[in-house]
Amino acid sequence: IPVQDKLETAVIHGDFNEQNILVRPTSSGDDYEIFSVIDFGDSQRNPVVYELAVAIMYMMTKCSVIHPNMAGGYVLAGYLAERKLDALEWDVLRTCVAARYAQSLTMGAYSYAQDPGNEYLLITSKTGWKTLAEFWNTPKNELYGRWNEIIDGYSTNSE
Repeated sequence: IPVQDKLETAVIHGDFNEQNILVRPTSSGDDYEIFSVIDFGDSQRNPVVYELAVAIMYMMTKCSVIHPNMAGGYVLAGYLAERKLDALEWDVLRTCVAARYAQSLTMGAYSYAQDPGNEYLLITSKTGWKTLAEFWNTPKNELYGRWNEIIDGYSTNSE
């Protein structure tokens, strides 16, 4: 990645997905709140935008009521309320999401070939290759435009 040295770095979780987030009922009992994050085995010092890309990619795999490409808009709506992205992070985000998706699919296939009985390794691949192709074939300006419409619906400044 030619611009990696120009991106803000920190220690990131590296595997931020729904299976590593623990929730509990709120005091009202009507909703849930994040209680903890587990599984720090992939933690490392890397660009912060990689963590966001991982989260978007995993949320794309769980979409059933919206198109997976739109997941990024919802993740960003929450994310941008806490941390803004600079221009370079915005520029590389789509590539980082696609790269993480390709990495996950490839590693899942390889790991399954090593352990053919472990069906967990195929979770992402059920719809993943199709989703990745659709994501990558969506022009960046179109994708970001749709994401910004979602973000704007949450009154979050995307700049």
